[in-house]
Amino acid sequence: MRNLVTYLVIVLVAIIGTLCGCSQQSSSSKPTFDEKKFVELYVEALLLQKSSLPPNERKQKLQALFSHYRFTPEKYQQIRHYYEQHPEEWERVLTKAIAQLKKQRQIVSQKKQAQ
Repeated sequence: MRNLVTYLVIVLVAIIGTLCGCSQQSSSSKPTFDEKKFVELYVEALLLQKSSLPPNERKQKLQALFSHYRFTPEKYQQIRHYYEQHPEEWERVLTKAIAQLKKQRQIVSQKKQAQ
């Protein structure tokens, strides 16, 4: 009888461990989104955060960005959390963001030279 109880406890612990492992895996699975739009949103959000706008105006513009790119703040955070768990993918996204920032800087420089 004692062996049966021990066996059942071991099986129960194994099942719980498996279920916990599955739920952790699904929480770190890649959310569905348009990566190009996310990079664009991320770049614009970074620029907005570094702007000298008053906090209320910055918050309104950030909400407008989310709306424009069809992201909710929750979805944005979910994606950021995913990338925190997958640094190799985050590095790839950051490389794209840096390239986009350089391109924008070049456009601004060209406009200044044209004036």
